Amino acid sequence: MGGVAVLRSYGTMLPIFLVGVVLVTLAVPRVVAYAYAAKTQSLKAQSDEAMLDLPQKITALRSGVSWLSSDNRLQQELGEAFLAEARGAGGRDAPDTGKASATFAEALAGAPNRSLLWCLMAIANDAEGGDEERLAGYLRLNYLTGPYSDSCASARVRIAVSHWEAMPETLQERVGADIALQWKTPAMRRPLTENYLRMNFAERVIIRRYVIGENGDSAAFDAALVATIRARQAP
Repeated sequence: MGGVAVLRSYGTMLPIFLVGVVLVTLAVPRVVAYAYAAKTQSLKAQSDEAMLDLPQKITALRSGVSWLSSDNRLQQELGEAFLAEARGAGGRDAPDTGKASATFAEALAGAPNRSLLWCLMAIANDAEGGDEERLAGYLRLNYLTGPYSDSCASARVRIAVSHWEAMPETLQERVGADIALQWKTPAMRRPLTENYLRMNFAERVIIRRYVIGENGDSAAFDAALVATIRARQAP
């Protein structure tokens, strides 16, 4: 009887053991991938010092993605690293600048509803000197998946305005409404004025058109610009 009890015990424990083995096997790639990712910091805001470590970050993120290729957030981090690399080497004149958009495209294959990824595709396309029709498509999908996304608001306005004549009329109207909304939203006014100060004359005219309107008062906008300039000059 003792032997039978032992066999029954083994029979009960074996499925549990096998399930545990499967779970551990499934977890290993994610653990290893995020161990590599933990070596890096967010690449969304690059400083000159951070650029010195960029090759190491790219190597670590590539290793992470190789372990967990289905993780769109790791792919996003890697794409941002490639984008920073291209900018640091001279933007569209840098070698292999297409790595950023290719990596974002892989991330989008698994997460087509992530608005930020469409925004990053537009940024990469712009940095790489890509096709303007394709750029408009990326911006349209960004608005479709995240019409009120603060993380993309400044970038998509800047990119759309810099390619204004190539933007379809419906997209121009959407961007114009976005500009007006940013001006009406106190938290977005500073990013809007920062964008404006980086633009050329023709691009500034477009911003003013939607901020002020045909019969609007430009005094408030001009005061906001002065405040932004003073904040830049502050120690």
